[in-house]
Amino acid sequence: SVQTMEWLVFNNNQRVYTSPALRWDYGDSGRAWVGYSPGRALGSGKWEIELHADGRVLGVMAVVVP
Repeated sequence: SVQTMEWLVFNNNQRVYTSPALRWDYGDSGRAWVGYSPGRALGSGKWEIELHADGRVLGVMAVVVP
């Protein structure tokens, strides 16, 4: 089972944030949220969140801000 999770945030292919590694306490089918708040409006371009579990990439979610 998963021990840790973390996420990376990219804007136009440049990493702008890396979360701390957090201990996963939600079991095999648990849920959690991830987020990013830059303290200002998001800039335009392609934004991606890359989700990691135990150092392995689980998936990438993307959105384009006009």
